[in-house]
Amino acid sequence: MSAIANTFFEVKNSNITFNGMQNVTGTFVDGSSDPDICPAGFLVTPKEPLPCAGYTGINNGNAYIFQAATNGQPGANGVMPQIYAFNSYNANQLSDQNGNNWFVSPETAGLSLPAGENGTFTLIIPNEIYRFGTGNFQTAPSSLPTDCYCTISNGLLVASSSAFTAGKGLVFKVIGEAAENYTVGTWNGGQCYRVQALYAAPTGAGG
Repeated sequence: MSAIANTFFEVKNSNITFNGMQNVTGTFVDGSSDPDICPAGFLVTPKEPLPCAGYTGINNGNAYIFQAATNGQPGANGVMPQIYAFNSYNANQLSDQNGNNWFVSPETAGLSLPAGENGTFTLIIPNEIYRFGTGNFQTAPSSLPTDCYCTISNGLLVASSSAFTAGKGLVFKVIGEAAENYTVGTWNGGQCYRVQALYAAPTGAGG
């Protein structure tokens, strides 16, 4: 895919300190299973285990090849989908003609994962609070707090004024009445929205 401007992801309020399984290693592929870049905060689902480098037929136990999350709807029997966001604190990279990668620039937020490389992906957990860049919205809120209800569409968020109904699955609700700036040190990276993850389970199903 092409790079998406103004993407950003940050975990704000969570139990991640006590959850050693929430951050995992992974790489990203497109719809044809070819290696592809993954924008910061892009929402994905595991496609298959990530093979151990240098070995045949041996996979990592908690690392995955990820693909774009089509939506947040529950699976069979109301099982909540496993949806992750690419969590990109890194540095810009340049590649030379020999395939060497060089890390440059002080900007560490909002960077894409280069195609074929491994990065950190964070499991989205209901009731936790995150920040997503304005570029992570396919449809950004046009008026807050009215357009605070966000669903997932092909890795991005879609904001609307339609309240969540049973069976929508993993969704997000914008907190606050405006976008806010995100900074890394003295660098102003852009604007983002603070959201809370929620789970709208099917009627009669557990979450």
